[in-house]
Amino acid sequence: MTANNIYHKEIQRLSQLLDLAKNTQKKLILGRLTSFILLVLSAYFLEGNTQWVFIFLFGGSFLYLIPKSINNRFDLKDFHLQIELIQHELMVLEGQWKDQHDLEFLSDVHPYERDLDLFGKKSVFGLVNRACTKMGRARVAQALKEGISNIALQRQAIFFLQDKIGWCFQFLSHTQLGLMEEKDQENFRSFVQPNLTESWRKWVRMILPSLFFVVLTCYLLDYVSASILSLMIFINVIAIGVRQKQHTALFSEVGAYYGRIRSMKKQIHLLQYELTKNQSVPAWLEANLKDINLFEQQVILLEKIMRRMDYRMNLLVGTVLNLTLLWDYQVAHQFQCWSEQHHDDLAKGEQLLVEWELWISGALFQHNFSTATFADFHDGAEIKITDLRHPFVHFTKSVPNDFRLSQTQKIAIITGPNMAGKSTFLRGVGITFVLANAGFPVLASSAFIPKMRLYSSMRTQDDVNQESSYFHAELNRLRYIVDAMESGELVFFLMDEILKGTNSKDKEEGSKLLLKKIIELNTKGILATHDLKVCEIVHEDSRFVNHYFDSTIEKNELFFDYKIRPGVCQNMNASFLLQKMRLVKN
Repeated sequence: MTANNIYHKEIQRLSQLLDLAKNTQKKLILGRLTSFILLVLSAYFLEGNTQWVFIFLFGGSFLYLIPKSINNRFDLKDFHLQIELIQHELMVLEGQWKDQHDLEFLSDVHPYERDLDLFGKKSVFGLVNRACTKMGRARVAQALKEGISNIALQRQAIFFLQDKIGWCFQFLSHTQLGLMEEKDQENFRSFVQPNLTESWRKWVRMILPSLFFVVLTCYLLDYVSASILSLMIFINVIAIGVRQKQHTALFSEVGAYYGRIRSMKKQIHLLQYELTKNQSVPAWLEANLKDINLFEQQVILLEKIMRRMDYRMNLLVGTVLNLTLLWDYQVAHQFQCWSEQHHDDLAKGEQLLVEWELWISGALFQHNFSTATFADFHDGAEIKITDLRHPFVHFTKSVPNDFRLSQTQKIAIITGPNMAGKSTFLRGVGITFVLANAGFPVLASSAFIPKMRLYSSMRTQDDVNQESSYFHAELNRLRYIVDAMESGELVFFLMDEILKGTNSKDKEEGSKLLLKKIIELNTKGILATHDLKVCEIVHEDSRFVNHYFDSTIEKNELFFDYKIRPGVCQNMNASFLLQKMRLVKN
């Protein structure tokens, strides 16, 4: 079954669940309204024991239906959001996806991100990323920019998830539903750590509530007067007022994270269910599951403390709790103890969930591009990619190409006419390296590549503010790449029409000199050029190899097959295109 069919089937299933949830919500609303009306009528018209029986009956029914209604509203939002997420995947299959507003991840200087459309309106990040949290998005961006260390683990995770697509959408939906507040997007390493270390707090928290209940008991037994009880309440009011501003600020700060904590709890429960529903847990997941279970305990404890903080925000309940138990002091102390023991553990646990966001991104990418495969890394120098495609070109229109550089071949020189596919091919090769190093599948039937760092020079721009000409900017970029080669780093480079900012003679000679220099360094790469003279360098050094793209003119129309071939292109089309656009005479 194709990804398209699976997605439509999943939407149909969720739509049915959504309709059931809507009907349930109507029944719950009617039930709550009926219970409340009967409760009021019982209190008004009935008397004696019968009155209290019906009050408890209808009041209990009303209270019972409140959490049911809240959970059902969550289900409604959850089903809606899952359908939206799946509809986005259908857009991806059609070659369209939402702008992810990922320009925050752009660097001023990076080996390849601007040349390969890593970020932007239609970007590799937008194609791959499915993370919802701020940390999750940053983790995916980091993987694309720098690669990851444990590629084998990520592959196992993607294999584990690739047939659990419905679960993946549920995980992402639960995550998004918890991200309603700005604070929910912040890293928990910045989570508030209270400083409530004054020793007198401990004594106030313990002594005053105990003393209050002693006085209250004595008052009920007529051992003390009402004035003594009033004095005790007054003392509690003073104690609460002394730190009210500080406690309110703390509770507001912590409460802003409540949505994220609830979201994390739901994520944890989903993970626990999925990882333990089968008797055997994969070995690579055992440690992950153990950490998740420990993390759950910390999150549950924190959520309880947050709920206690929330009780205090209710005017009536908070007043009673504070006057009797000094509730602010109790809850602040509980949070202080939790923070001292588990603050760092919370950030570590959050990182566990972030990794699952990364893995889910890989699983959905694999699902959308079913012909994609994982690259095989090796310690040699050979590069062999079969049926390479560029991910931005729709599958029905893309033309697969093979590319190979043998152990001894180091630099491929690619020629071809305008619009024949040279730049797209270079970017396709570059994106293959990026996805492979990030632990994602690549758009090829096979990819055998060395462990090399990618560098590119394809979209150099001048900078008026820096008084930098186009040519000078390009030289700086080439210097940046050569510095990496000379440092001993294993470099795979992509260069598209270098030295464009100078005259053709300088360009030809300069290109040859640069190629002769870098071929002696620890590098392999591809150079695309229109200068056929540069291709003659293969006669001087067998470590160079020529490839080309071609075009044909039939019945005054230009045609491309976008297939790469060995050799040098002999057909150029600039003059034909100028004539075709009526810019010059025939």
